[in-house]
Amino acid sequence: MQLLSLKNAIQGSIALAEKQSSQAERQLVYQHTCQLLTLLLGTPGEASPGWPRAALTLLRSQAERQTDQFAAAGGALSLSGGQRSRPLVELMAPLPSNELYEHLLTILELPEVVTINSAQEMQKVLEEAIAVGAPRYNRGDIAGCARLYLATALSLVNAQFSRGFPGHARALDTLKKGLAEAQLLTTIDDRAWALRHAFDRVLK
Repeated sequence: MQLLSLKNAIQGSIALAEKQSSQAERQLVYQHTCQLLTLLLGTPGEASPGWPRAALTLLRSQAERQTDQFAAAGGALSLSGGQRSRPLVELMAPLPSNELYEHLLTILELPEVVTINSAQEMQKVLEEAIAVGAPRYNRGDIAGCARLYLATALSLVNAQFSRGFPGHARALDTLKKGLAEAQLLTTIDDRAWALRHAFDRVLK
């Protein structure tokens, strides 16, 4: 699946949902969309590095949440015994009733990143995200900024590094720590800043 095709499918789903007369009907459209896209992206040969894996991270976390609502709402204990924190992608939606919608909107922000070959390529992706995200934040679209930063970070940590380059391990570690830090925060504003600070540290 091409990223443009994925985004077109999601935009069509959102347009269809907006025509529904109730929130429950809109949620059903979003749920079916997430399930279908999970099946499509999860087929052998489709789960490529970069944005496809980032999209699956978003979609699968939602599918798991739907099948285990109680455990996801409770937050932290896995049935296998160990303690785990909730995935960041479960925490980025401002309201539970909007989570499916928020996850689809986040997929619309995914950059077309599959392979990263140099520090310059990674820096360009981050700079492009900041160039769009910062003006959004300044206009008051904090959720939109946070979605973009989340989508960018997930795409980069899931990208394939065809060959090592100086600083790539540190950069990945910084992004992963930024995602983990954002996971612990309780507001969209704080999460957006946690990811932005991680981007800035990589760019230094």
